[in-house]
Amino acid sequence: MTTPVISVIDAFVGGCSLLENVEEVPPNSNTGPIVSLIQASTGSKAGDPWCASDMSYVGGKLFAARWPLPHTASCNDLALYAIRHDVLACVGRVYDDIQAHGLIDASGHRVLEPNALGARAAVVLPPERGDLCLLYSMSAHHFHHAGCVRDVIAQGTAWRSWEGNTTKPGQKGDQREGWGHFAKQHEMTEPWGFVRWATLLERSETP
Repeated sequence: MTTPVISVIDAFVGGCSLLENVEEVPPNSNTGPIVSLIQASTGSKAGDPWCASDMSYVGGKLFAARWPLPHTASCNDLALYAIRHDVLACVGRVYDDIQAHGLIDASGHRVLEPNALGARAAVVLPPERGDLCLLYSMSAHHFHHAGCVRDVIAQGTAWRSWEGNTTKPGQKGDQREGWGHFAKQHEMTEPWGFVRWATLLERSETP
């Protein structure tokens, strides 16, 4: 009998799906029994944002030491790591803004100088299934929310995600300030970046 083999992408997206409807207890507290386990994956504590920790938790559980991204609760740090390892893709307006302003951290310090990205054609690319997705603030010039690209739909005009620390689909308000792990849908025009972490994993395991 042959043992079924799935790709690392399928494993990661499937792992993210297993956290569907995990919620904070109480709501809007950034804490709870499962949320606390997620936060611990990056050394965060109760009350801290946990969207990036959500992705780190899944990656660590599935791949252990093979997980190729830093275990950090900072979306901006994930983007910086991806940029420095040439695995960040993004929509056009995010590319233009980073080239113009660099990246600014939560304290207001520039952590990446302007014009530090690669050629536009190599970076301005659509999302791919399994990418980490990072929401970009066009006003603050940094990444501030994370999730996983579940799939690309509608003839490539939209994509779906798994996201933690977010609002329920269709709910109004800041999607970064929600209370659970939910499936979401986004248009290609929204300001997101995409981390091709599977490329890093492949590089690390290629003789």
